[in-house]
Amino acid sequence: MTQSPVIEARDVVRELGTTVKQRVVDGVSLDIAEGDFVSLTGASGSGKSTLLYLLGVLDRPTSGTVTVAGTDVSALSDDARARFRSENIGYVFQFHFLLPEFTALENVVLPLLRRGGIRDSEANARGLEALTALELGHLSARLPDQLSGGQQQRVAIARALAGRPRVLLADEPTGALDSASGEIVMQIFERLWGEGMTLVMVTHDSRFARRAPREISLKDGRIVETRSHDPR
Repeated sequence: MTQSPVIEARDVVRELGTTVKQRVVDGVSLDIAEGDFVSLTGASGSGKSTLLYLLGVLDRPTSGTVTVAGTDVSALSDDARARFRSENIGYVFQFHFLLPEFTALENVVLPLLRRGGIRDSEANARGLEALTALELGHLSARLPDQLSGGQQQRVAIARALAGRPRVLLADEPTGALDSASGEIVMQIFERLWGEGMTLVMVTHDSRFARRAPREISLKDGRIVETRSHDPR
């Protein structure tokens, strides 16, 4: 049975610049179903990260529409977009962006508390649950500089998962890691996908791109190829 799309992009264009316009994303249409694992690939400047930000409601298209979980996010106000993001989408970036003065658990919990509507005790429980699932529960009281680079990135993944998102978006999540830590991150993503999470990942690493069942390649802001992979 085919799953319905959780993300739909239709004729999406993103232009940058004022006097001279540059089309960074040029008429992209795609569907991402619930439970998909998709990698976005292409050379530097191909538009893959910009497309990810459009799909993840971090940026607005110049034209076209992006629908996430049945909501046309292109039409939402800035405040509504921020609320929608916090409730539906988790993000993992190339750099972990952990706050150095807060413990691992505090870094994971802080976005939940900022979102509101949750007690401190529940937020802490969810944060510890996410860290434990990534085998970091025993390090929850450590500061970021007391963790390895791979551990810091796993804390960032836990932070994204603690919000229980519909979709997890990752922009070069292994780009700043050594090969062993990158492999651990990929294994986490594969496990999450196996548990039903929808993932979209930008990567320049062809080995990791092939481990997603669907790989979408971009060039000059356009989709030029879609490949299917057997992740087993």
